[in-house]
Amino acid sequence: NTRQAGLGCKHCSEKDQGAPGRSFPSQPDNMASSLNTSLYHHFQRCQFVPPEIKRALSNLKKLHSVQCSNLKFGSQRRYFNLVFERLRKISVDDFDPKAAQNIGGPSGATFEDSLVSLGFMN
Repeated sequence: NTRQAGLGCKHCSEKDQGAPGRSFPSQPDNMASSLNTSLYHHFQRCQFVPPEIKRALSNLKKLHSVQCSNLKFGSQRRYFNLVFERLRKISVDDFDPKAAQNIGGPSGATFEDSLVSLGFMN
């Protein structure tokens, strides 16, 4: 019986605020809904998320709407199915938080570095 990985606000979890910004989707469609609504709204309201991250997320949400209009029908569903399957394979017991901080890629860039390089943050 392993504990399943989910999605969450690192800013709240670093402050030990319980679990207000966490989601453990049971289906791929739930993951898409969770990211697009509840987690996005949490990040915008969370007192621990820096203002520049909130602005970047707002800009990315607008860009996402434009990008989705150019996708083939079903592309986003296939993407979330792939992400969901990968997430389901991760056991919380095997999770390495230090490895997760390097989500920007092999160059060692952080997520925030990536947003700055793409012009979404200063």
